[in-house]
Formats: sequence, structure tokens, C-alpha cells
Amino acid sequence: MLLSLRKARKLETKISNFDICVPNSYIKILDAVDKKKVGVRIKATQNEFSKGTKDMLSLADIRHSIRDLISKANSTSGVNSLMGKKACLATKISVLRNAVSKASDNTAADIVNKAAKIDKLASDRFTPERIDIPLLSEKEADKYREQIFEMNNQIEDISEDILILNNQTKVDIDEESIKILRRFKLVS
Repeated sequence: MLLSLRKARKLETKISNFDICVPNSYIKILDAVDKKKVGVRIKATQNEFSKGTKDMLSLADIRHSIRDLISKANSTSGVNSLMGKKACLATKISVLRNAVSKASDNTAADIVNKAAKIDKLASDRFTPERIDIPLLSEKEADKYREQIFEMNNQIEDISEDILILNNQTKVDIDEESIKILRRFKLVS
């Protein structure tokens, strides 16, 4: 069965959230009165438990194989590369936003005046030991803001490309896996 990367990822998530109901490891006291009933009940419960365990193991294998198919398809289709570029741009935006937050057009004279005012107002109990200085002018910050804007546009374009690739790129899930998934109504 061919599935887009997007649908394959949804299926993989659905499998990981799926829980097969395995029977309890106890029987009611009333059922334990008749030895014949107890033996039958124990054997049936053990069989159900064994089958449920095998089913969960099969689903774990199927989930792994789907994840593997998605991973390989992401690599060959270029999705991984695009995700890397997107992450790099996000990091750069974070760095630039931090730099912009340090911008000010305060001059050296403004800082000296501010220090003098603080010194004049300072009491014996509290005297500031530092004054923040501008690390970036507003003009330089505006250049960074432009870069942030351009990078956000690039991220939007990359996200659109990833969406297209996730819908166009297909993975082929084997028929045996599909039969098992159908049995649990995880695919139609």
C-alpha cells in the first residue's frame, strides 16, 4: 500500500497510541469454586495474553518498519536537508533577535549623564555598580530586523516545500503489515 509521508507518519503515530487489551491476570473468587472452570479459565486467559503479546510485538515491528521507510524517504526526497536549513534559520533569527534587544542610540555622553544622575541620587545603602551600554545602534538593529524578516519568509517557503514533499513522496508498506493493521482497524 502506497502512502504519502504525511499519512505514513499519522499511521505510525496511530500505531504507537494503539493499545491491545490484554486480559487480567486474575479470576473472580466465584469462578474459582469449580476446578474444571478454573482450569479452562486459566488456559483461555493465558492464550489471550500470549496472543495479545504477540500482536503487540508485531505492531512494534510494523511501526519500526514504517519509521524506517519514512526516514529513508525523508533523506532521499530532501526533506531532511530542508529541515536542517529551517533549523539553521531559526537559530540565526534567535541570535539576531537577541542582538536587536541590545540596540540603543544612547551616546557616550548620554551614558555619562545617566551615571552622574545615578551617582547624585545614590544613597549610602544602594549604589548601582553598572550601567548597561548599547551594543548595537538602532541603524544596525534595523538591518538585523530586515534580515529577520527575510529569514522568516525563507522559513515559510521551506515549510511549504516540506509540505509538498510530504504529500508527494510515497512509501510502500508491505501487504503482510497491511493485513495486520486492517485486523486492528488501523487502516481501511
